[in-house]
Amino acid sequence: MNSVLFWVSSFDKEVPFENWERFINAMGFVVILTVVLSVFAIAALYNWSAFRKRISTPGDLFAPYTPMYWLLLCILSGLTAGVISAVEYDAILGTEGTTGAGKFVVSTEIFGGTLLSVCLLAWLCILLMPFLTPSKFRYRPLWLFVKRRGVRQ
Repeated sequence: MNSVLFWVSSFDKEVPFENWERFINAMGFVVILTVVLSVFAIAALYNWSAFRKRISTPGDLFAPYTPMYWLLLCILSGLTAGVISAVEYDAILGTEGTTGAGKFVVSTEIFGGTLLSVCLLAWLCILLMPFLTPSKFRYRPLWLFVKRRGVRQ
């Protein structure tokens, strides 16, 4: 799990390596679980919201596409992972004389990494899985779907 959180730096050098390794392994599992559950939830909520959206007037075609707002749930997943990391930091490393600044830095790094991972992966799922978006809202470039006729000379 250490390779999952490669961006997290060991802020407090007084922490024994074994405890730090145990903390990183625990947080790696939490981050993976948070990312997977959040991406699945965002994709499911996006699908549900996209299929509920209706076109009743011509102006609806140019209205903001509100199902994309479900991507903002990545903030909640980042906060969840950050708070869990702060609690685990105290539980696993708190008795070794660690500083509050170290807990803040590590929690912020885990928050940012989880937020960016969830946002990017959920956006890619929405983009690359065509069954999530109804066909009436999909962008279909014309040149991909029109057969070329042979050029006569």
